Amino acid sequence: MNKALLLIINILFATSLAAEPLEWPSYGGGLAQNRFIDDPSINTSNVKQLKLKWMFQTGVVGSFENTPIVKDGVMYVTTPYNHIYALDAGSGKRLWRYKHKLGTTIYCCGPNSKGAAISGNLVIMATLDAMLVALDKNTGKLVWETTIANSEQGYSETGAPIIFQDKIFIGVAGAEYGIRGFIGAYDLKSGALVWRWYTIPKPDEVQPDGSKGWYGIFAEKADGINDLHRDIAAEKAAIASGEFDNAWEHGGGSSWMPVTIDEKSGVLYATIGNPAPDLDGSQRPGDNRWSASIVALDSNTGKMIWGYQYLPHDIWDLDAASPPVLTQAHNKQGQTIPVVVHAGKTGWVYVHDIKTGQLIRRSEPMVEQKNLFALPSKGQGTEMLPGANGGVNWSPGAVDPRSHIIYYANFINPCITKSDQSPGDKDAYG
Repeated sequence: MNKALLLIINILFATSLAAEPLEWPSYGGGLAQNRFIDDPSINTSNVKQLKLKWMFQTGVVGSFENTPIVKDGVMYVTTPYNHIYALDAGSGKRLWRYKHKLGTTIYCCGPNSKGAAISGNLVIMATLDAMLVALDKNTGKLVWETTIANSEQGYSETGAPIIFQDKIFIGVAGAEYGIRGFIGAYDLKSGALVWRWYTIPKPDEVQPDGSKGWYGIFAEKADGINDLHRDIAAEKAAIASGEFDNAWEHGGGSSWMPVTIDEKSGVLYATIGNPAPDLDGSQRPGDNRWSASIVALDSNTGKMIWGYQYLPHDIWDLDAASPPVLTQAHNKQGQTIPVVVHAGKTGWVYVHDIKTGQLIRRSEPMVEQKNLFALPSKGQGTEMLPGANGGVNWSPGAVDPRSHIIYYANFINPCITKSDQSPGDKDAYG
């Protein structure tokens, strides 16, 4: 629900209910982010009998992109501008409310909060002024708060935290304002930083595949298939000039959405957003790793295990945002293996080997594509589909593990890209 005056939570019940109350204890239902519940009480024969149980109105004006969590019969709902409500899930009765007192806020794309996390006696919420707050789940009283980053420098938090074992995991937003993105782990009891992994590596930082960091391998194609129309020679010349030696320090790379965790291995999977400056690649020659990527990290240490970059040197804002989904699929040999799945603004779904990150397959386009990786042009510009806000943006997917079908909401947002320069002009390399 966008730009709504009210948050309306519809609790819908079939005529027959499951024997045990269903819970939704984490953003994606569980740490695998598959948003699947095996509940035979709602089926094709009785779904038409669903009806409104109750309605709750927050009175908060803004865009609602959150997923409520439900634990022990209580629903915890975050709102724009960082209010959080505890509601009786059966009746909608308000139990308590907490309103975070915001400091400086510089944020992109709305004052959103994707949701909260719960563990033991604590409910955790991230805030627009780049903080984590821990509340007593029974009273809503503040237990601790900690600053993640300096909000006056453009850092913010619009995502939902994820809790695994004794740590809270969350990335950071702000790539539009020239931050250096990161994902962090924080102690559940105190909020103290345990580790931080920067989404933007230093230029000389050796990566798991043996390549150098920020500049990457100067890939010319997306997924080894689609020409990105890069002028690699011009990019390398710009690097050699030394003019952009510090570009990585403000290289962007927000991790917008909640991370995904394999509980058995303890491996954390995350998608990484756009580089900075967003659409002007002339200020950041090279692949701009690990923007527009999916990565795997050790949740205990933050050490990077592997990375896969969907769009090296992205100049279209086709970054990766939707949370990774853990499930099973068939590999090229027909074997059933664990995989991590992501859908992008490009309109494709990507299926990766969970251990190596290797791309097993890429789907057919889910939406219309036009001039997907064309360079901006002079005059009337170049029309591009599905557009910078199209395809699968932040919206999470849902998978039915029985049928191996994954579901995504797509959006078509046609855009025109223009440039003061034309391909072939001096220094016009995207």
